[in-house]
Amino acid sequence: GTSIILIIVFVFRNMPVGVRGGIAAMSQLDKSLDEASITLGANSFTTVRRVIRPLMGPAILAALTYSFVRAITSVSTVIFLSAPATTWPRRLLSDGLKTESSASPSPIPPC
Repeated sequence: GTSIILIIVFVFRNMPVGVRGGIAAMSQLDKSLDEASITLGANSFTTVRRVIRPLMGPAILAALTYSFVRAITSVSTVIFLSAPATTWPRRLLSDGLKTESSASPSPIPPC
C-alpha cells in the first residue's frame, strides 16, 4: 500500500522535469530527419526507433538522472512518514513535550 503510493507520488512529482527535458530535446531535432526517413520508405515506428530515439538518448538520461536526484533529496520525508510510530519526531508530534514526571524521559531538557 504505502510503497506503491510513494512511488506514484515520486513519479508524478518529477514528471514535469522529464517532460520539460523531452520537449527541449524534441525542439532541437531537425524536421528534415523525419522527412528524409519517410522519403526513404521507413514507417513511423522505424523512424522513432532508428532516428529520434538515438538523438534523444542523452536528454532522456539527463532527465532521469535529475529526477532521481530530486527523488533522493526527499528520502528523509519518506523515512519520516513510513517509519514505525516509535520514532522521536513522531512521538513529539503526537504526544507533545512530556513533563519530567512522565514514564519515558524526554531527550529535550526542560527550559
